[in-house]
Amino acid sequence: MAKPSREELQRQLAEAQQQMAELKRQLEAEHDARGEGEGIAVKGDVEGPLMQGERIVGGDVGGDVDMSDRRTLQKGKYNINIGEFYARYETPQGKGRLSKSEFGTILLEYMSWVQKAYAKARLYGLESIRTAKGRPVRSLADVFVPITLRRFSSPTRREVEQAAKAFGDDPLAEQRAYLLMADQRRGEGKLTMLSNLLIGHDRLAIIGGAGCGKSTLLEYLASMLAEQTTTGGDLPFSLPENRDTLAPLLIPLRYYRQYREDCKASPGHRLDDPRAGTLAGFIPWYLKKRSPALKLSEDFFDRLLLGGGCLLMLDGLDEVVSKDERGWVRQQVQELANNIYPGNVVVVTAREAGYRENAVFDDDFVRLDVQPLHEQQIETLVHNWCQQLYPEAAEQQTTEIVKAIAEINRRYRNQELPALIDTPLMTTMVVSVKWGETELPRERAKLYEAAVKVILQAQYIAEDETRHELINWGGPWEEQREWLSHLAWAMHGRGKDSAAITKHDLREILKPLLPADTLDQFIRAVRGRGGLLEERAELFQFVHLTFQEFLAARLLVKQRKHALAGLLTAIPQAWWREVFLLMYGFAKMDYAPYADEFLNWLSDPPEADGATRLAGLELAAAAVLEIERPDPALRKRQADRLAQAIIDAKTHTPALLRETASRTLARLGDPRSGVGLNEQGLPAIEWSDLIEPGPFMMGNTMKTDEMAYDNEAPQFQCTLIRYPYYISRYPITVAQYQAFISAGGYEQCRYWTEAGWEWNKEKGISRPQAYGEPYNFDNHAQVGVSWYEAAAFCSWLCEQSGQEISLPTEAQWERAARHTDARRYPWGKEPPKERCNMIETGIGSTCAVGMFPHGDASCGAADMSGNVWEWCSTKWRGDYQNYEKVVDDDLVGDGRRVLRGGSFGGYDGGVRCAFRSNWLPRYRDDGVGFRVVF
Repeated sequence: MAKPSREELQRQLAEAQQQMAELKRQLEAEHDARGEGEGIAVKGDVEGPLMQGERIVGGDVGGDVDMSDRRTLQKGKYNINIGEFYARYETPQGKGRLSKSEFGTILLEYMSWVQKAYAKARLYGLESIRTAKGRPVRSLADVFVPITLRRFSSPTRREVEQAAKAFGDDPLAEQRAYLLMADQRRGEGKLTMLSNLLIGHDRLAIIGGAGCGKSTLLEYLASMLAEQTTTGGDLPFSLPENRDTLAPLLIPLRYYRQYREDCKASPGHRLDDPRAGTLAGFIPWYLKKRSPALKLSEDFFDRLLLGGGCLLMLDGLDEVVSKDERGWVRQQVQELANNIYPGNVVVVTAREAGYRENAVFDDDFVRLDVQPLHEQQIETLVHNWCQQLYPEAAEQQTTEIVKAIAEINRRYRNQELPALIDTPLMTTMVVSVKWGETELPRERAKLYEAAVKVILQAQYIAEDETRHELINWGGPWEEQREWLSHLAWAMHGRGKDSAAITKHDLREILKPLLPADTLDQFIRAVRGRGGLLEERAELFQFVHLTFQEFLAARLLVKQRKHALAGLLTAIPQAWWREVFLLMYGFAKMDYAPYADEFLNWLSDPPEADGATRLAGLELAAAAVLEIERPDPALRKRQADRLAQAIIDAKTHTPALLRETASRTLARLGDPRSGVGLNEQGLPAIEWSDLIEPGPFMMGNTMKTDEMAYDNEAPQFQCTLIRYPYYISRYPITVAQYQAFISAGGYEQCRYWTEAGWEWNKEKGISRPQAYGEPYNFDNHAQVGVSWYEAAAFCSWLCEQSGQEISLPTEAQWERAARHTDARRYPWGKEPPKERCNMIETGIGSTCAVGMFPHGDASCGAADMSGNVWEWCSTKWRGDYQNYEKVVDDDLVGDGRRVLRGGSFGGYDGGVRCAFRSNWLPRYRDDGVGFRVVF
């Protein structure tokens, strides 16, 4: 493609100036019509004073103005800062096409467009509403509440290998490095706030669920950077070292497929542009469709990106729906960030389910998980909106809405369920529903139904004069909801294509449902003001994917059983999860008998394989949790069915699916024996088969196992098992340990060793170290406990049960795990990946106990490989020389104690029966727990 000449650029600039003059005329007319005091100036140059409140939207910034300087204009406090940007533009090799003056023009037009596109608050279809005083909601900054991000704590393998070098030749170097790094990451760097989000790391993957605020965060970053450039104001967040500013590029990845299809349809374009079809080619394609200013120069952002002057934000990796394609896009992102444009700050967002399916980045990307809004954040967000919507009664309305949200969430928490309203989307939706004077529902499907109604009826609000011309553009709102549901279903069914569609596809879908003139009017309305559907970059999508999911679910319920026949293959797919959950919720309110029929179909899908059947049971259980007051009998029935499927040794199902199912089971109430409490409120320990006394082979050498370490030698015939005993089938669970806490175990010195009680009082210990979900699920192994705490629990349980319960000795532990035949793993010699929770399994945290039925020891004990390290009573010795004569199992003292079994961070050699480690008895970690013997 030939490069445009300077004359052609000048001609294009002249056309742009004419466009800006027309924009000025429109803005001035709008200003006169409003009669407001705030001026908006579109100037041919920037010389001379601006009136207070005027704002440069664009125009010619040439003339005598030195654009390399930051300059404060009289009265207006509007700084024009392009010096750093232009320096970045000139950094790459070769001569840029734009002079400083031309560059400044395009930069200011682009930044003004960014502010217009992203600085506006969204109230889900009610953005244009006016308060009683007629003042519209204008700024995202007026309502924005920063979300909280938590760095993903599990160290990667590359990080562990690097850190292990500090331990020299220690055979346990990697395990020590892992434990040390995990402990350090629970310190100061665990939480990341907005103020320091861009500090320290230039590759970020922000992961969170639907409506958690990922996209809004990117819009806020973009609008604030644009405002800083055009006005010189202070940023509410810090920039990386040696950066005064960054150019924000917000690129939704949902349009990538459309771009690639356009490239395939234009083979000549592929020959002219070697980047055609790649992510590097997609970025300017998208920006030119969104921002007319960028059509003036081919190299504007190319050179800025090459110069490292940008904050590149790639939104919605999960919305690249195909798993295989998502992996390919992930590779493109890494190539772009590391090799093509390495000097920029890159942020990628995704939902957790989509991210885990073939989209996890390499170590150079730091993963940050979006945290649920806490009560203060929810109250602040509601108050910010109420100040805009009810300026004369903001406090009263805030109190009313916050009280309603708290009541809704309290009902869920009373059922030991996550809060319903703990995201910006759900909070703002409640405000939208309240603004529409609708009773606030208590369930998600009901809330979406009310929100859809509010949004569709918003066009009839009498006080909004701008809507008069749009009334009835789509017929009665009930009819609009009907055909929008058909559109949502058709779009969701195109999962492998995109979450956004072209105007042609939109017409094809709606043509059977709408007259041609109504369809034309609808498309014009969507482009002009949006609503439930909006147009971006000439593609159409729902304002949030959750509305597409709900409306698709709504239609499927209305169609009853006829819709289920083609959905069997969708059950295990993350893309369909929310649709299924919302189907059950809506069916309960629309026609309860069908809700039961749908739940039975999910629980026992016809002709399904094992993985699909487990996925269906997990969805059914999660769907029951969606209901405010589920039937206790139904809840128990689903819990029993799900638990049985998880531990079914006859069916091989992926470990990650079983882990998802076990987390849902924890919320529903895990009914398995040995996981919870008995009728007396004490730990209901399920014991292994009786382990008979007698000799067994203990330890290893390199001759008996090439994975052996020196501290496992020599191998010897151990005769320390002189009495029969039982070992607990599972590690002690969170629910079981909580009984000890609730009984005041931390306040009664009689349960503690002398050294343990001294540590307890010195540190003010009152409970285990907390790590949040999923570590705190009731059916997970209790972690974050020191050896002192584990020993105190045993003493307490002895007193309560009247049985001699203790931590296992090292010999007892190895005999239970290894049987008498010196086997490598509890089950034999087979590789451990799908038989225990280890690093290659991919769970990355503790999991529910007993979810690897193919990994049980011969005595029936589960999880003796992986999941959590387990404390033993035995004091550490560095090898087995004269072991039977020198071994010390006494509870007295503060010396190192043995750890056995490996954890979720262990490799194949670290989850062997003979593998040993140790720690000081005061140490705690998210991978260390314990089990007991009797």
